Amino acid sequence: MAMNFVLQGVHHGHPFRSIVEVIKWWIQKDWQVQISHVYTDENVLVDCLASLAHDYDLICIFFR
Repeated sequence: MAMNFVLQGVHHGHPFRSIVEVIKWWIQKDWQVQISHVYTDENVLVDCLASLAHDYDLICIFFR
């Protein structure tokens, strides 16, 4: 689902629109980017971060 958001975009009222737009902005930079799906159980780091996320408040910080 997240890959589709980035590749196809989201409508103006979507709650993840701002995050998707930032990701698309980074992808458009002058570098090679490849987006691929990896199952969580195959990605130990993401699995660990997801487990930790349940213990903390969600805070997103964006730097420009």
